[in-house]
This record gives sequence, structure tokens and C-alpha cells, in this order.
Amino acid sequence: MDTRHVPTGQNHDDGPSPRRLAAVLLVAGVVLSFAAGALHPEGANANDHAAAFAEYARSDLWIGVHLGQLVGMAALIAGLLVLGSVAGAVPGRASSLRRS
Repeated sequence: MDTRHVPTGQNHDDGPSPRRLAAVLLVAGVVLSFAAGALHPEGANANDHAAAFAEYARSDLWIGVHLGQLVGMAALIAGLLVLGSVAGAVPGRASSLRRS
């Protein structure tokens, strides 16, 4: 009997699976980006630059909002990179993304 590839239903890896890591990064990135974007000051017309910049200058959250958006996008990109590496490691998957 060949026992080299017998699924046991249990994962004995030392760390989180790359798919789970990709999922967590993708979801966290989207949630963080949307949450930070919801706090972005948007009362003034964006085409009225003087009013928009004055509103940004009065905002105490401006730096935090943009740092949140930056971290959210970084997590999202990291999740896509992990997902791409996982998809590239599976035979027959993501073959259209590979360069010939």
C-alpha cells in the first residue's frame, strides 16, 4: 500500500497556510482601507482646492486616515502577492500569468 499521499484531515504544518495568510491579508487590507476612507474629511467640494485644503488642515485625523489607507493597501498588495505565489505553485493554476 502506498502511504505517501494519504490525507488525514489534519494539518501538521508549523505555521499558517499560505492560503489562509493571503485571505487574512486581503480581508484586513480591504477592511482597513474602507474604514480609513470612511473617516476621510469630505465636506468641501474637491474641485474647490482652497476649501478642500483648508478642511484637510483643520482635520486632526488626516495623517491617521492616510496612514491607515497606506497600511491597508500594503496588506492588500501583500495578500495578492502571497495568493499569486500559492497559485503559481499549484500545477495547472495561473498558467496564464506565467511568462514563457
